[in-house]
Amino acid sequence: MSPASSSGWVVDSHLQGDTGDRRFHMVDSRTTWSEAQGHCRENFDDLATIQDAQDNTDVQQLVQSGKFWIGLYRPPWRWSEGDQVVHLDSWFDNWGTDEPGPGGCVGMCTHSRWKVRDCEEKHFSICYSATLKEHILVQELKTWSEAQRYCRDTHTDLSSVVNEQVNKLIGSKLSALQDIEGTSNDPLTWIGLHRDGWTWSEDNNSTYRHWAEKEPDLNDETKRCVMVDVDSKSADWHNERCDESERFLCQSLVVSSSLRIMKIRVRTASADLHQPHFQHAIIQKLQQELEERGVEGQVKLSWRTHPDGKVFHRQEQQEKEKTPPVDCQRMEL
Repeated sequence: MSPASSSGWVVDSHLQGDTGDRRFHMVDSRTTWSEAQGHCRENFDDLATIQDAQDNTDVQQLVQSGKFWIGLYRPPWRWSEGDQVVHLDSWFDNWGTDEPGPGGCVGMCTHSRWKVRDCEEKHFSICYSATLKEHILVQELKTWSEAQRYCRDTHTDLSSVVNEQVNKLIGSKLSALQDIEGTSNDPLTWIGLHRDGWTWSEDNNSTYRHWAEKEPDLNDETKRCVMVDVDSKSADWHNERCDESERFLCQSLVVSSSLRIMKIRVRTASADLHQPHFQHAIIQKLQQELEERGVEGQVKLSWRTHPDGKVFHRQEQQEKEKTPPVDCQRMEL
């Protein structure tokens, strides 16, 4: 006996997350930046990322007046060894005049003063050896990352200068350093202190900024979190202390999707296609086929039921002889 033929409809819902719209939500409750971040992540997606001038205008139109936390912040200083976060209320520092300035990596001069520099500059470095319990001067010009990698491969890590004793010890090594070709009379030497640049809470790589005049204020290390001042003419940004209480802006990402309905025809001699486990097996096979063909995004397949509650209807003989739809594939069970 020849196999009977039945047809059913598959609903293909294709979600395209990377092309979703960004929607902003104003929360009329005053909290610290960290508390605002937690609220946004629990109830929406995250604190607001403002990617361009249009986003900034949208925010201004949404809230109309006031100051609001957004997702931009500057991570704290860290020591390379152990990735230790620096606590500003209890840490030792020996900044030079007008420091810390812009930049992400710290070096020490021969007078033991610290300076912030661009991490891609090349300088000497000072490594710490936990085995020898000694700070070792490396007289090779390297970027901060190259110096970190060298210290970790050869010794323990770049030196952490956590107290005045260590600071004086390293300073004395630098004072004894002879000037060599390619260096100044007061060569800078990398130590382990570093920080990342301004970062969005959701790890978005957008570089758009809308700072107010004379902002960001880098003279106060506690001002690591950013708020938008909608009362200013163009909704300018300011960096402020993260423990201040202010209203905030959250965002949600609205995922775009497409819906497609496909008819499939299945030939079987004995299988009861009304059984859920058969229908599930067919869905799994179609899902596998899509993955093998490299269909990107999140694709959800489901059956479409007829008014009588059934998925499959048996085809008449004349319908069997018709050419299957282009989007269909004959399947043998």
